Amino acid sequence: MSLSPRTLALLSLAACGAPPLPAPPPPSSPSTPAVGVETAGTKSSGVDVSAFSVNAVVGTSGGEVALATSAAIQVPAGSVSAAVTLGIRPATAPALDAGRVLVGDAVEIAASSNDLTVANADAPLTLRFAAPLAAGQDSAKLQVVAKLADGALYPLDGSYDGTAKTFSVQTLGLPPLATYALTLLPSLTTEDEPAPARDWTRVNFSVDFDGNKISIDQVKTLITHARTAAQTYSAAGLKEPFLYKSAAMGGVTRWHVHLVADEGSHFDPNIDTASPDAARHFGRLYVATGRLAAPKSDKLGSVLSSIAHEMFHSVFHSYKVPSLCFNYTKAGVTYCYQSYAGWNEGMATAVGYFIDQGRADPRPSEEKLGLKYPPGVFSSTAKGLAYRNQDFMVYVLRKGGLAMIRKMLDSLALTSGLADGMSGYDAAVRYHEALATGGIGQADGFYAFYGTYALDRAYMHTADGRIWPTDAATAMTLDPTLVAATHDVVSADCKTVGDRAECKVSVANACPLCGYAITVDMDKGGGVPAGVAKAPLGGKITSKSVPAHDVTLAAIGETGGHGVEAALATSLAGGPVVLSDLWSTYSDVTVLALGRGAKSFALETELAFAPADLSPACQSYADWMCQCGPGNRVFTELECVLAAGQICANAPNCDEACSAGALGYSNAHDDPDPTVWNEGLQCVHKK
Repeated sequence: MSLSPRTLALLSLAACGAPPLPAPPPPSSPSTPAVGVETAGTKSSGVDVSAFSVNAVVGTSGGEVALATSAAIQVPAGSVSAAVTLGIRPATAPALDAGRVLVGDAVEIAASSNDLTVANADAPLTLRFAAPLAAGQDSAKLQVVAKLADGALYPLDGSYDGTAKTFSVQTLGLPPLATYALTLLPSLTTEDEPAPARDWTRVNFSVDFDGNKISIDQVKTLITHARTAAQTYSAAGLKEPFLYKSAAMGGVTRWHVHLVADEGSHFDPNIDTASPDAARHFGRLYVATGRLAAPKSDKLGSVLSSIAHEMFHSVFHSYKVPSLCFNYTKAGVTYCYQSYAGWNEGMATAVGYFIDQGRADPRPSEEKLGLKYPPGVFSSTAKGLAYRNQDFMVYVLRKGGLAMIRKMLDSLALTSGLADGMSGYDAAVRYHEALATGGIGQADGFYAFYGTYALDRAYMHTADGRIWPTDAATAMTLDPTLVAATHDVVSADCKTVGDRAECKVSVANACPLCGYAITVDMDKGGGVPAGVAKAPLGGKITSKSVPAHDVTLAAIGETGGHGVEAALATSLAGGPVVLSDLWSTYSDVTVLALGRGAKSFALETELAFAPADLSPACQSYADWMCQCGPGNRVFTELECVLAAGQICANAPNCDEACSAGALGYSNAHDDPDPTVWNEGLQCVHKK
């Protein structure tokens, strides 16, 4: 006996002879290794500090390392959280921009750590340089230029001591290796903010700039934007930024913003100049002059976007989020790329653009991320990837604003379990767990909220879920370009187990919280064994990851190519989902699964279909019918069960004493119309 099959749609993830879904793709550059494969290293810079003419170990109690009278490093007590070796030696001065004049001798300063950042912004390091000014030279025009091993130049302002004839620079971090030269820049000008920023301890902004190349009106515009960003963050309750402050007469303190047009000091605003990566900042904000006139329509937004972006980095650092160093090397020196870079850059990009535009939209300079990587993804060899985390953060801003960002920062500070040698994906999971433990300001928690985001982004396409203008606008349809991989169920995925149909597919190397989609076309058979389709089927979808973690699931029944909202079943906190009446209602089923494992886990999801449970009377009749008495066609056990299930679904209260319908049924069982089956069933229906 063969029952006419209708097509099934089911999803599952567990090996059953089906080809595995592919792992998420690496970034588009063929030279970039697969994301998540990188492993955390130590904080060793690789610089042989012992070879420097003067070197010493400085611990938490502080100390000083000095090269005769030409230069010194002063470390106050409590400035560093662990012992570090510092060294100074004479060096050749770097090539200076036009207009700069070398004052005194250049020195090279090295640190044994590739991530030397002070533990407290109120206890900065001090670099002191001899300042033998010639007659007529103005001490107000002094500025130190620092040249990193890769050739990048950073300007550092400071203060002049006329008695000691020294110039001191305070900084919140040191790169592993850099050359420092005290210079005189006749066109150097400083402009103070005319009014204090609100709440953040009434700190003023001081802008250092080249007066020959930038107008005072441009500087005042910059100050206005800096104040706007500061007031916005302060009003949202965010912590005060981790920025260098200078003290002035009357007890006024100032945060310094460098605005320079010199070719060697022209920094792209995307550089994390206020991040705790000491290779990329000196505790100040640097703004490229080329950004000053940028309109809001610029792909980076206006200069307000840049200032708010960089200021957020300094705010992020104030939360002291635990981190690992993922080492990278430039010019033979090892630098630290922080494991929280994805959160830091994603938040800064989304928030900076949000403050600039007045609405939560993605900054157009980046590419969309979708669900192909875990939230917080980063790579020390593809640093641009971190910015693309803005996709999720835009959704966060749309749902919870800066208050939700603040709560997420509080929770990220609770991160634990980070360890040297850990993979990038394993590190990402530690941050996921911290957000789940500490909360994100949403009642359902981080995993459920991210599952909602994934479903909205890839399938529901509400106004909040359409992050990019190019995202699909058709509601209740799968956008396969956003998920890590998709799989259409085929016959090799499925098998019959008694009166059930089970289909299984596996993702052997899934990444944490990446989105995987499986679809089944119920109009084309989908590989489901013949006969199963005639039962009043229900579907139960279960999923797990190995090692064991919960899986976020969503299953949607579809008709006419679109999902039916009433047929949406979700399990955002782990657990099975159930769809009913699959055969009679839906033409397709789509399932979205996000596993919560770490590196190289298996995502196993199973979708099983079975007839509805029979009433005792129907079960008794089915048992009698399957005895295959004289005059009846011989049925297989499976065919009997499926046929009886269909009959009892249409006559659920048939009397168990009723038996006259057996012959009539046996003559009609091949008809694809179930109503014909019932015509042969002479049953008395109990009302």
